[in-house]
Amino acid sequence: TEKCKFAVLTYDSTQKELITKAAGDIKHKVGVPIEFGHLGVIDNNSKMICLHLHNSVLQVILLDKKGCLSSEAYDYRLDEPYVFQLCFLHNTTNPSIGVLYAHKEKKYMKSYEIDTKEKQLREGPWKQAMVDPDAVFLIAVPPPFGGVLVASRESVLYYNGDKHIMAKITPTQFTAHGVVDSTRFLLGDLSGKLYVVLLKHDANNSVTAIHTELLGSISIPHTISYLDNGYVY
Repeated sequence: TEKCKFAVLTYDSTQKELITKAAGDIKHKVGVPIEFGHLGVIDNNSKMICLHLHNSVLQVILLDKKGCLSSEAYDYRLDEPYVFQLCFLHNTTNPSIGVLYAHKEKKYMKSYEIDTKEKQLREGPWKQAMVDPDAVFLIAVPPPFGGVLVASRESVLYYNGDKHIMAKITPTQFTAHGVVDSTRFLLGDLSGKLYVVLLKHDANNSVTAIHTELLGSISIPHTISYLDNGYVY
């Protein structure tokens, strides 16, 4: 929450009610709160939660095999001061994150590997890359492709280390995104339009092109969650 409180909820299908599994305060004792909104992401293998609530600090909470939280949040130094997006990357040996950040009126993305033994961030699967200054979303692409999508005002970029493919789009302001599967992604904008981004690939599971298509009009979305069988929340 805005006051750095957190809660972990589960749904009891028998009783048909939400149950609070854990709750607490994760406010940093000496850290300076960030200005661009709190960020929180969960590892694809449910091993950890990463939170960016304070400048230059990435807080990591480990999860055990039963999904229970550790009693302590570990601090990792994050050199990037103005972080806009975090995402856990797919197709990595160790937990790794992608970071979208600003520096001197330009935007970049970078990846880090999270070393849970030494409690530090190491160089990730790909190095720093400059992106469109209007970039708003960093979306992890599921297996078998890996990499990320970067959604900007006038383009959508697929990036995976030495591979980058861009598709130009009609200028718009995206407000939310969702993942359908490894080749289909949803984007909603400020005018209430819903788009689908399609990744085309070859027989070697290498992305070859990006195609965007307008699906229709909706309410202006703050979040987009694909449920199943063509239903989106």
